[in-house]
Amino acid sequence: MVPAFHQSCSGVVGEWDKLVSDKGSSYEVDVWPGLVSMTADVISRTAFGRSYKEGQRIFELQAELAQLIIQAFRKAFIPGFSLTLDLLVAEFNPERFKDGLSKATKSQVSLFPFAWGPRICIGQNFALLEAKMPMALILQRFSLELSPSYVHTPQTVVTIHPQFGAHLILHKL
Repeated sequence: MVPAFHQSCSGVVGEWDKLVSDKGSSYEVDVWPGLVSMTADVISRTAFGRSYKEGQRIFELQAELAQLIIQAFRKAFIPGFSLTLDLLVAEFNPERFKDGLSKATKSQVSLFPFAWGPRICIGQNFALLEAKMPMALILQRFSLELSPSYVHTPQTVVTIHPQFGAHLILHKL
């Protein structure tokens, strides 16, 4: 799967590289759309042997379905559902995870992206590699700075998404 991951990541990072090169040595980019299309492309290539563009309509329909499911969940009360506003509006501070998730949550299982114990997500290794590959390619070409236009507003759409994008300033190395 690594070649498929690399091919998908290289495309997106190459687009950002061209944007930055065209504008000088640094440029503000909303990286969220690129990361979304890269993720869809990785899934398409590894699961179906096709690129994202070939199956784009399916992903668009899945996104619409996800929106409808979220709307339905918001109208229903489900006892024990603990996705609270506290998790969604927490200040963005990646440093809190430097000693691991257990330390960050004080061993309370309040946020566990891949579950805990015997019910661990079977896609965990796939997702972690999918995250590491673009980071490696990005950090080889750019240094990153949070844009002043970035607004931290997480939004739940099955998973948590940035409501107004993820604006970064990319500085070419």
